[in-house]
Amino acid sequence: MNSWNQFIKQNKGSFLQSSEWADFQERCGNKVLRFEAGGLRAVLIKERFSYYIPYGPVFTGSLNDLFNKLKGKCDFLRIEPYDKEIQGRASFKRTQPQKTLLLDLNESEQELLNSFQKTCRYNIGLAQRKGLKVAVKQEYDPVFYQLLKSTARRNDFKPFNEDHYKKLFLVKSKDFDVNMFLGKYQGKTIAAYIMVIFNNRATALHGSFDMKYKKLKPANLMVWERIRYAKQNGCSVFDFWGIDEKRWPGFTEFKKSFSGKERTYPKAVDIVFSPLKYKMYRILKKIL
Repeated sequence: MNSWNQFIKQNKGSFLQSSEWADFQERCGNKVLRFEAGGLRAVLIKERFSYYIPYGPVFTGSLNDLFNKLKGKCDFLRIEPYDKEIQGRASFKRTQPQKTLLLDLNESEQELLNSFQKTCRYNIGLAQRKGLKVAVKQEYDPVFYQLLKSTARRNDFKPFNEDHYKKLFLVKSKDFDVNMFLGKYQGKTIAAYIMVIFNNRATALHGSFDMKYKKLKPANLMVWERIRYAKQNGCSVFDFWGIDEKRWPGFTEFKKSFSGKERTYPKAVDIVFSPLKYKMYRILKKIL
């Protein structure tokens, strides 16, 4: 384990503050600043007028060293804290989920299964009885993007380009594990999901399935098999990665059927270094 990750893990930080995530962002063409000072580590991503810290920083003391470092380098710092409230201006933008659902894996598989809603358990069994098989790969599979593009067209959202997902697998390490889960039915891959494991926490990041096979209930079994894999590989928490009853009512209802506890992250804040430019920026964002 490298010293950076050791600090992040010891202080229960997010995988978004790991050294591998910084490497990943650089591979994606983003300018990244790794800040280290005493009891503070922060992965910062350069934006047009600011730096951005996703689910961080990880710190045990003051943030003054970080703020002093950034003065004169950007107009403001956008922070989405992970576990500690940070004082600043309420941010007008948010990238990472404000709320998520966490499943405690420190129970037996049967106890976990019994905690799911009745319909959820039935759908898992249905997919199994219909012959859906789940395989785990350690490398990227192009079928993932084919399925994702179809889902994006159907739900009217724009995914990252395919290289983004490929590069996530290039930063795999002993600390930062990335896995591809493929759902196969009668020899055809009809579902594909990506999961990240960092610090004994499994995070369900991306995925989709072929709607032609919706009646097979592949999504239920794919979640269950990822939960089982996470538990069997020493994880204590499964993160469903984002819920929002207003923005994503269907996804949220589906995720809640697997039980788990809601977690609300601290509000995003902006640390302002150039008040006049920051004011102009906020005005422009409202207009454009």
